[in-house]
Amino acid sequence: MSDSASCSTVNIKTEIDRLVKIEEEKTELLSYFTKHKDQQDDALSDLNLFATNEKKLNYLRTFLGSDDVSSMKRDLAHIVKEEINREVKKVRRVLEGSMSSPGYSTLSDIGDLAQRCSKISFPLELTASAKAKSPGKFLSPPNGNDDVPESQVQEYFISECQALEKFGAVNNKLIIKDTHASPSLGTRKPDFIFIQKGSTVDPFNVVVVGEIKLRVGGRFNNTHIGQAISFGEKVLQLQPMRKFVYVVLTDCIIIEIFIVYRMDSATNSEIFTRYTYDHIGSEYLAFAKEGENKGWKYLVTIMESSPNSLGWVEPSLKFSTNTVKLVKCIGMGRTSVVYEGTFNGESVAEDIKDIIKVLESAHSLSYVHRDLRKYNFIRDENGKIVIIDWGYCIKTDTDYGFSFAGALECMPDEVLSSIIRRKNIFYGPRVDLVCFVRSFYLMLHRPSMTRVPFDKNDDDISTRAQYILNFWKDCAKSDVWRNIYSAIDDLDYNRLIQELEKLF
Repeated sequence: MSDSASCSTVNIKTEIDRLVKIEEEKTELLSYFTKHKDQQDDALSDLNLFATNEKKLNYLRTFLGSDDVSSMKRDLAHIVKEEINREVKKVRRVLEGSMSSPGYSTLSDIGDLAQRCSKISFPLELTASAKAKSPGKFLSPPNGNDDVPESQVQEYFISECQALEKFGAVNNKLIIKDTHASPSLGTRKPDFIFIQKGSTVDPFNVVVVGEIKLRVGGRFNNTHIGQAISFGEKVLQLQPMRKFVYVVLTDCIIIEIFIVYRMDSATNSEIFTRYTYDHIGSEYLAFAKEGENKGWKYLVTIMESSPNSLGWVEPSLKFSTNTVKLVKCIGMGRTSVVYEGTFNGESVAEDIKDIIKVLESAHSLSYVHRDLRKYNFIRDENGKIVIIDWGYCIKTDTDYGFSFAGALECMPDEVLSSIIRRKNIFYGPRVDLVCFVRSFYLMLHRPSMTRVPFDKNDDDISTRAQYILNFWKDCAKSDVWRNIYSAIDDLDYNRLIQELEKLF
């Protein structure tokens, strides 16, 4: 089968999904073509002109402009990637105290497991608050007698919780947010979350997560429970230092609460994660004049509790002896999570030195990376900067020219000129150093680099290369940058480190 399927089944977005393996690149490309729908057909037509997947991927990467690129300080010093078990981390869910799980994968399996887990009493001291008048007592749920859509129950639950937030006798530390229509956990959309007062909706700020489901036959089924539990697991994945999270499942008549725990263990240098669950028995949610009103008190107690007592911790990651405070979750792939955090300037300078020393070692062995874009710098488990994605790496101890590969916007002038003239490219160490420095410049200064419009008759990237060549002729003209380029021309790695460190 050829690289491209028929146009009746393939569009530019399916091709992006097929060809692009780096999640951040895929996200940026999908976002670009969502905003520029008028370019989708032309881009797909252009894509079909390339014979190999590698060339198609290179073509797609020309759309990755710099206008959305964050500063170099944020990409080298503030971007922290938690490598989940070197891309082979396996999620295992097991019964507490039992042997390893035989493999629970579906929501129904998870729900069945959760219902068979430990049954516990509500572990927090119950609130002494009470409420005399509605709203906030959950006395008139819309699904009391008639079949109603889940969305109507959702609206009622949110409004009752918001009434409790305004009730002076409830000393709530948490507020509810309706998140059923917009992603709040990566790409996931739980029906509601509780966050600390004064904070914003972000995966790092989620304290408690919950789902609205309509019971079937008087009970929540395994799929209902499994879906709610899965949101709890997602919270623990996105908050790397957190050990447990409360999960609320309700239909505004009955409330059930689960506590999801994460347990990490190492076996033969591989880290495995398993999830265990505690189940707090179901109670009626309404606040009645007589009775214990346990369900209502469970909910209000959660709202009055401190985030820490509910498992939330200040988001951070540890690298060796350094602790990185995480600011937000940038994105999540199949095997990894990308975070934005904060380091100090000294760490940035050390990162620059490490990157250039790695390049110097590779160049001494006649290897050139060719693709030093921002996505290819991550941190390992020890907090060291690592250069990844060596798929385009070549050995330069031959006289053969090569076709273009890499990030077009940071290529040296001689590479851009070769592309324009449609000549083979002769790669050397200078290409890597200029690519790194130009990536640095784009991230540090964030200049506006307008995307070049596509012509359906343009079957190569020469037009875009010409635009980028013109762009660089007008940039980086200060003495600082001239000194940096001088060090590159001399292949003086130590001087290059010193010149770049001056920026910090």
